[in-house]
Amino acid sequence: MDDSKGESFAECQWIYNESGMLWIDLGTSDYLLSEKIEEGKKMYSQKFEKAFQYVIQNEGGYVFDKNDPGGETKFGISKRSYPALNIKELTLEDAKKIYYRDFWLKGRFEEILDDFVATQVFDFSVNLGMRAAVIVLQRSLRSVGINSRKMV
Repeated sequence: MDDSKGESFAECQWIYNESGMLWIDLGTSDYLLSEKIEEGKKMYSQKFEKAFQYVIQNEGGYVFDKNDPGGETKFGISKRSYPALNIKELTLEDAKKIYYRDFWLKGRFEEILDDFVATQVFDFSVNLGMRAAVIVLQRSLRSVGINSRKMV
C-alpha cells in the first residue's frame, strides 16, 4: 500500500483462529482517511477505480423505501450504516471516499494480486459485509486447493 494515502492501517490484520481459518480483524479504530487527503491529488489506484465502477453500476441513486431496513439509501450507502450522514445530499465522490476508506482499505483489497478477484471480494463486502466476503474468499481458495496460510 502507498503510505502517502495514509497510515499503514495496522488495525487491519489477517489473523488465524484455533482451527487455522483466516479472518480479517478490522479493529476498533475509526480512521477518517478523507481528512488526510488534499483535494485534487490522486488518491485512488487504478485497481480501486475499476472495482468502484463495477460496484457502483449495480447500486442505484437515492431510494427511500420505508419497508427496507436500511432506510434511505444512495449509491448503496444506507442511513442505517451511516446514521449521521445526509444520504439525500450524498455525492458520488463522497460515496467513493466511503467505499475506499471503509471497504477497500480496511479489507486490504489492493493486496489481492488478481484485479478480478479483488473486485469480486470488494463487491461481496459491500453487499454481504466484510466477514461474509472473507469467508467466501476462504472457501473459494480451499475449493481449488489453495492454503490461504501460505499466502499471507
